[in-house]
Amino acid sequence: MNGLKRTLFIGVSLWLTACATKPSTTAVWQSPPVVFPAKMSVAERIAHIAQREHAAWYGSFIDTQGRLRHYRMAEGEAKRLQDGSMAWERVIAYWRDSGSLALLPWHHRSRQCLHIQKPSHIQTCRLFTLDAAWSAAFVSYVMVQAQVPQFHVSPRHFDYIRAAWQQQGAYRLHNPAHTPLNTGDMLCYLRGQTPIRSYPALLDYLQQQDAWLPAHCDIVVATQPQEIWLIGGNVFNTVALRKLPLDAQGHLILPPTDNAACTVHHEAACNMNRQNWVAVLKLAV
Repeated sequence: MNGLKRTLFIGVSLWLTACATKPSTTAVWQSPPVVFPAKMSVAERIAHIAQREHAAWYGSFIDTQGRLRHYRMAEGEAKRLQDGSMAWERVIAYWRDSGSLALLPWHHRSRQCLHIQKPSHIQTCRLFTLDAAWSAAFVSYVMVQAQVPQFHVSPRHFDYIRAAWQQQGAYRLHNPAHTPLNTGDMLCYLRGQTPIRSYPALLDYLQQQDAWLPAHCDIVVATQPQEIWLIGGNVFNTVALRKLPLDAQGHLILPPTDNAACTVHHEAACNMNRQNWVAVLKLAV
């Protein structure tokens, strides 16, 4: 080996050794600073942030018949969103920048995602975005970014459903069957095999039980004469807009919540808006 080749070989070997052994700080997407016009209402700020995030995820949406009409990107992908950020990094930002990540004592590995300091943390955090449901972190992120006063940040939707029932914080609990929705409000359903299928049953549960229930909430971003638009996170592993129809009085026309299963032989049950909608959270600030 001549002198030049030997020098190059030693230099490359030292560089590879340094990369393998020296921890490095890995850049992860950071939420941009937000400055709102002085006269912008809280509800408008909420809608602005939710719509910004929806646009970044390429605008997936569900129509009023409950059909997924457009879908582009899932949470764990290393592909770039509309504004150049990585999909998985965006989800980590929802957790981190809302403050809800620090409220997950049961998931110790997630703490690495607060400060990603070496490349090995990236795989851990990408797996975390797949393992942990992030819809409540998304709502909390929107509320923090929108500077909503007294919002009950939580990694669980049911925590701010309960806070609204207790008349604490930024929202108040109402019956979706009788409550017109406005921008900034939230519409929530209970997930899983819970026997609670109505607003009165939810009230009974809140009065008698302290335990939480699996839930999901979408944020109202716009109202039209015959439909309402809502945005939620972790809806089919993305940020998606959902359209729901309204009657002539402006009340929701909710799909039936019977137990019929969606199958190739029963397409009428294949409605992605067909959820156990039991709660409206009205913005009270």
